[in-house]
Amino acid sequence: MIKFENIYVKKKNKVVLNHLSGEIHEGDKILITGPSGSGKTTFLKTLLFFDYPQTAEITLNNQKVGKKHIHNYRALFGYIGQNPPAFTGKTSSLMHLMVRNIDAKEEKLHTFMDFFSLDPALLENPFLSLSNGEKQRINIIISLLLDRKIYLLDEITSNLDPDNVQKTIQCFTRDDLTCLIVSHQKEWQTLATRHWILNKTLTEK
Repeated sequence: MIKFENIYVKKKNKVVLNHLSGEIHEGDKILITGPSGSGKTTFLKTLLFFDYPQTAEITLNNQKVGKKHIHNYRALFGYIGQNPPAFTGKTSSLMHLMVRNIDAKEEKLHTFMDFFSLDPALLENPFLSLSNGEKQRINIIISLLLDRKIYLLDEITSNLDPDNVQKTIQCFTRDDLTCLIVSHQKEWQTLATRHWILNKTLTEK
């Protein structure tokens, strides 16, 4: 599915990623661990070309990903970070901004809201007025409504209670989803089919 070779990233004279190579297969649930500052977030962003490496070759289904393919390539991915966006409008406005044709997905939206124990009235509240846990659950719901094939999950449950950690994991168990998961929470080990250890270089456990 995705093959990456020779990813090398250097920032401020510091090597962050040192010639990483590997393959991601369809349906993989890859847990990525490593010490703080080991390049985990940089690696995820490099896969999306949000961070441009000094060297790298990334192929999708044996086709090299170049600048002219970036838009279609990124459209396969859903990226969820640890911190929700700092959006100043209503929660519903954020959803309309992020999810095209969200009105056609209203039933699915309310199913997710109920699943994550979120009151639908929150949609009319300013996003910034929500608690951190509510914001992150909304952030996860938005990404799920995008219905992408590959999800890059960067410490997305670090601020959630145990019940919502389990609910979040359950959302990504589908066999047709490919997930790269940065987390040190042991709960994610139940989902993982592979385990990568990243500390400038990449090794598979």
